[in-house]
Amino acid sequence: MNLERILQGFDERMRNIAVFSSIINLQGKTRYSEYPNESAGLATLLFILDNMLSNTPTTTESLTMFLQTLLSERCDIHLSIEQASEYRLVLVREFLRNDGAPHKFSYYSFEAKSDEVYAFHLIEYDNLSISELKEDRSNIKLTDKGLEFLFKTKEMYNELQISITQLYFKQQMLKGLFNEALKAAIDMIGLIQSEKSKMRSLRSDIMRDALGVSKRQELEQRLSSAHDKMEREREMFRSLKGLVDEKLTSYYNGELTEKEEKGLDLIHEIHRKIQDAMSIHESLFEEKQRLQYAMTNALESLILHAFSVKLNFEREVLQEVVRTGSNLDALKQIINPLMPLRIPSYFNPAVIFSEQKRQVRKQEREIEVPVVDEDLILQIEMEEKEKERLRLERISRYLRIVLLPLLENDKIHISTVLDNLKEENEKFYQEITNQAHFCSFLVDLHQSDYNKFDRIKQEIQVHLPTLSRCLAQLVDEYPDLQPLGHFSFRPTDNIITFDNGFKLSDFVVERGDLYAISKK
Repeated sequence: MNLERILQGFDERMRNIAVFSSIINLQGKTRYSEYPNESAGLATLLFILDNMLSNTPTTTESLTMFLQTLLSERCDIHLSIEQASEYRLVLVREFLRNDGAPHKFSYYSFEAKSDEVYAFHLIEYDNLSISELKEDRSNIKLTDKGLEFLFKTKEMYNELQISITQLYFKQQMLKGLFNEALKAAIDMIGLIQSEKSKMRSLRSDIMRDALGVSKRQELEQRLSSAHDKMEREREMFRSLKGLVDEKLTSYYNGELTEKEEKGLDLIHEIHRKIQDAMSIHESLFEEKQRLQYAMTNALESLILHAFSVKLNFEREVLQEVVRTGSNLDALKQIINPLMPLRIPSYFNPAVIFSEQKRQVRKQEREIEVPVVDEDLILQIEMEEKEKERLRLERISRYLRIVLLPLLENDKIHISTVLDNLKEENEKFYQEITNQAHFCSFLVDLHQSDYNKFDRIKQEIQVHLPTLSRCLAQLVDEYPDLQPLGHFSFRPTDNIITFDNGFKLSDFVVERGDLYAISKK
């Protein structure tokens, strides 16, 4: 007898049982023993879960209203708001939260060969503040163990697997546990693919008329609820993608902790997996439309051919063979009666009077495959790199012209900058005023959201937009710009007229973030 094999994972199984004890133990509570405490406790957890899935905070007021309505409609127990609030305080804070202490479950471990105590929490406060706690108006959410507990209930696990995994992913991202978040993202892809496979299987059953007319109404209800569920999942995916994008933006802005910076590769991988999951999830809507279309067609066909004894070979035979991947012997049994390999030979003398066709062999044409000149491709790539280098160099030069005067002046107009440039280097002045590059640069600088003099790491600069990257390189070249903090670049009512007759609004460059001040 191999005890190691039999008892493998014993502690994990006992801990799974332990979570159920927190609800079962409510039967033995003396306070409010006249109420179904264990059922009310589970219903409260499901209410909190439903709010979390819809991004709705669970407040003490909403819990009180829920319990009042639950006991009134399902138990014929009518409570006032004050009575329901007192019951909520006992059920949620004392029973489910255990007054803030963890629930404990004692058992003997056959793996560790000792007595063990497993501690866990079902619910916790969401963004807890002392003032809210004193006023009894704090928000509540499920812990990871609370979610796992509901995983194991029938309808949650079967119907809301994707939604609950999304919720678990969100919690791991907020905690900075990127390894667990990546696993959850991979699990979501598998769950979506499984859901898609179930839809295809159901569509196949419909096309074979295996469900019959009697289940049509039930199927329509399932499709309607599935559509609502997929819409909620779609919104949650958008929220999760926004959460991952925020993490990447925080890294580029240097706002992540040292621990989170080490997980940058994991964040990028999570970003890719979330995009894959969203893409596959969108295909569920297309599969659902196909399912709806198949159901409608199947019903029409069933009505039209109710008394027919003919076989629809394409729908009832061929599609099933393709779907199930039948072996060669089964295919032979289907095809042989229709297309036998040995055709019975016969002789008809009248064949000699039929038209004789002459066979002409077609000459195969040689297809010329164009030869790719690697040297030419390399030359084109080098030219593109050189153009990009010159463009970055030109933008950096424009930034020096516009922003370096802030080292000596609190503010300066572009017209003044150009006048000074004309006196110092008239040739360069004529060069930039006779081309559209400089005007486009001024417009881009005005529309840019990034207006900070900040030192940014070289490995991060390559991921920044062109203008922000050149600005970061300018601060590296001129460190005295960094103490200035920010700059503002805004248009004035004045007009600049160049020598070639071209007109442009005058801009003023100032120290400080005037955009942030105006927003306030």
